[in-house]
Amino acid sequence: MDDVVLYEVSDGIAKITLNRPDQMNAWTGELSDELQARLGEADRD
Repeated sequence: MDDVVLYEVSDGIAKITLNRPDQMNAWTGELSDELQARLGEADRD
């Protein structure tokens, strides 16, 4: 899967977006891992 969790920072605000519209953002192990990684990135930023 490509880019299941999108991450961007603008004006000091991190925006994390679940990006599986065809699957209605159904929870998977990959989604969980990616979200955890992006949350860690936001914490470091």
